[in-house]
Amino acid sequence: TSGIINFIASSEIKNIEIIDFQGKLVLKKNMNSFNSSINLREFGRGIYLIKIITSSAIIHEKVILN
Repeated sequence: TSGIINFIASSEIKNIEIIDFQGKLVLKKNMNSFNSSINLREFGRGIYLIKIITSSAIIHEKVILN
C-alpha cells in the first residue's frame, strides 16, 4: 500500500491496532464504527500487522508499506 487503508465491516469495528515488524504497538484506535480510514504514511516504510477487533471477530492482516 502507499499509505491509506480503508476499513469496511459488516459488524461494528471496536478497535484497530497497528504493530510494526519488531512487535511494537505503534497505533491503537478505538472505533465503534462500521467503516474508517487510517493513514500509515507517518510510520515509514516497512511491514506492519493490523489487528482489527470487531463485535464478532478478531482479524489479523499483514501490510507492506512502500
